[in-house]
Amino acid sequence: MNQRIWIATALALTLTAPAAAWAGGKDIFLDKGCNNCHSISTQGIEGGNPDAPDLAAVGSRQDAEFLSGFLRKKSAKPDGTMHMIKFAGTKEEYVELIDWLMSLK
Repeated sequence: MNQRIWIATALALTLTAPAAAWAGGKDIFLDKGCNNCHSISTQGIEGGNPDAPDLAAVGSRQDAEFLSGFLRKKSAKPDGTMHMIKFAGTKEEYVELIDWLMSLK
């Protein structure tokens, strides 16, 4: 393979890989029923609980470390609020979900 084709292929894979992972995070969000409470207006997801925050820009409001602990009920918001439900997916699903949530800015 000549160098130009290899570089173009590597660049295309680099640019499309995150989008594929993020799409998986959205699927996990829906499959695990996160939308039973939370909406994500920028993704066309309507939540079932008007008191639960819209997560449209959660990636610009929180960091991955906080979300990681919060979804596993290991950390709380500054006001002491804990997440209502502990995430019950696999480690891979969990990582994919956090990555996707962090992409929402």
